[in-house]
Amino acid sequence: MYVDLGAQQLLALEQGIKKIAVEIKSFVGPSEMSDLKDAIGGFVLYRAVMSRLEPDIILYLGIRDAVFTALVEEPIGKLLI
Repeated sequence: MYVDLGAQQLLALEQGIKKIAVEIKSFVGPSEMSDLKDAIGGFVLYRAVMSRLEPDIILYLGIRDAVFTALVEEPIGKLLI
């Protein structure tokens, strides 16, 4: 298993370096709800594994602004957020 993008983000000097990983999803399938289900399922799976193997890395789910906006307008999107 691997996430799509790994990076380190430099924070304020007293905070040191924050390690992040980003799972990028494109939402190009025929159903946004199916894509959402797959994205959340993958995110939860990766987060569970990473919390044990790499507990200092923070995992994010990356999606396009247009997809986020469309999902936020849906009742299921509001519930998830």
